[in-house]
Amino acid sequence: MIKNAKLSQTDMRYILLITLFAISIQVNGQTSIGSGNWEDDVNWTGGTAPATNIDNLTINIAAGSPITRNGALRFNTNSNGSITANDDFTITGNLTWSANSNNASIVSNGIFIVGGDLVLENNAGSNINIDIGSGGVLIVQGDLTVANSALNGIAVTSGGTLIVGGDFDLGSGSNIVNNGSMYGGSTSGSASITGAGGGVGDLADLLADDPTLCGLTSTCAVALPVTLLTFEAFRVEDGVEVSWATATEENNEYFTIERSIDGRLFERIATIEGAGNSNSELHYTHFDPITADFNGFVYYRLTQTDYDGTSETFDIVAVRMEIVEVDPSVYPNPSMTASAINLKGIAEYSAWRIFSINGELVKQGELSDGPEISTWGVPPGSYLLEVQEHSQAIEQFVIIVR
Repeated sequence: MIKNAKLSQTDMRYILLITLFAISIQVNGQTSIGSGNWEDDVNWTGGTAPATNIDNLTINIAAGSPITRNGALRFNTNSNGSITANDDFTITGNLTWSANSNNASIVSNGIFIVGGDLVLENNAGSNINIDIGSGGVLIVQGDLTVANSALNGIAVTSGGTLIVGGDFDLGSGSNIVNNGSMYGGSTSGSASITGAGGGVGDLADLLADDPTLCGLTSTCAVALPVTLLTFEAFRVEDGVEVSWATATEENNEYFTIERSIDGRLFERIATIEGAGNSNSELHYTHFDPITADFNGFVYYRLTQTDYDGTSETFDIVAVRMEIVEVDPSVYPNPSMTASAINLKGIAEYSAWRIFSINGELVKQGELSDGPEISTWGVPPGSYLLEVQEHSQAIEQFVIIVR
């Protein structure tokens, strides 16, 4: 046995070179610690944002710290590398993964959205794996492209979802196990699919299965339950006729008509049966026997309700029931104190303006605290008062005396 052996300087240099080489190929990792943009240093451990052309890096989007990359990302892995989304992660451009190792992986346990294409490249017989956890989602808005048999496998856990808006390339020798859900605009590749979730559904299936995720996919059109062409209300003898027309209806159980005299508080006045499913133009009418006691505008609102209870409310329409006459008066007149103009029959929140006889705006406001307009600060003289009630402008000359 040799004790206390000393290493030569040459031996030391070899040890140092080996140590430095080992350090150079280790995989670095960064974790998101804030919510916001990829480029913001404060959102990452170490206080420095990762590059956008990345070598041998493990990225972790931590729960509670969603990240958005505005642009493309490229990963180059000569050693182990991965990207794991445990919260929302959005890349607005392409994601390109070039692998020279057997341990490159893309993992989604949150909602991971690639706004462009997902391109998988294999440069040295290495492999890339895609894993979708329960409740995880990976959405590729463009194509999933596999070059040089780069895709080793896809594993979609029960409750997980993989969506490709464009062409879904399955590769040729990939091991694809789908126990969740997979959808694609089209499919290519010869790899077989096993698992309880079956094969790749189309985007129409996605719309039926999960409209919310369909709405996140740019190429998946969310069909509205009712396509409304018109919704109108007209004053007729002894009331108001409310009418509307639809171009299409899907699972439409009924319509609800509501009425309001102030545009804010509505009451239900009628329920009209819907057509269920229809691709033909349909017309509906309802007569509301409202009397002229309603002064000013009356408002109507239309709501459509599906068989499952979901509903959609359309824009409000208004009908003027009576020509409003304004009787502004100035009191006291004359007065040495502040005067007020009293407006009778004008709806609350109507806008008003006072102009000089030369057309210059002197004062303006809104009737929010009652029917009176303070003329404090307006010099004595003749003025034009304009009141804008809904779509009607009413003008009146007034005289202010101090």
